[in-house]
Amino acid sequence: MSDKRRSHRLKIELPASFEIKSFAGNQISIATTLDISATGICLVSKEKLNIHDKMTVNVNLGKEGRVKVDAEVVWVKSAASYGGSSEYHIGLKIREPLTDDATKFVRFYATELLNFFKKP
Repeated sequence: MSDKRRSHRLKIELPASFEIKSFAGNQISIATTLDISATGICLVSKEKLNIHDKMTVNVNLGKEGRVKVDAEVVWVKSAASYGGSSEYHIGLKIREPLTDDATKFVRFYATELLNFFKKP
């Protein structure tokens, strides 16, 4: 089985939220990144999403600030349940054309990846 990813995944937990227009009243849902790459994001959330859902993801990059990234759901997996509350791992592809915020996100990823490989 070949790996279709074009970019190395970097395991990093960042606070995030997302909004899907199809949700009633455009509600905002809380999430956390599990890993990121130059082309995608893996989130953990209590919301079960559908493949092809389009969303805006708000990611807190720490001292670099918050960015809004347009993304599309490419896969959803059920994760372990905690206290009767299910969680889902959600694979997102960053949509093009890249906005200024998406470019800032990719630069953040590149810097974090470089720092990861510089570690002894």
